[in-house]
Amino acid sequence: MIRVVLPAHLHREEFVISCVVDAARDLVWKAWTEPERLKRLAKA
Repeated sequence: MIRVVLPAHLHREEFVISCVVDAARDLVWKAWTEPERLKRLAKA
C-alpha cells in the first residue's frame, strides 16, 4: 500500500510520496533508477 502525505506547509503544486519497502537498499535503488527495472516495477 502506498500512502500519500501532504504536509500543510507545501504548496498545492507539490506533493510527497512515501513508501516503505521490505527489500535490500541496493535493489530498491536499482528499481527506481534503472529504466528497465522501473518499467517492471510500474507493471507490478
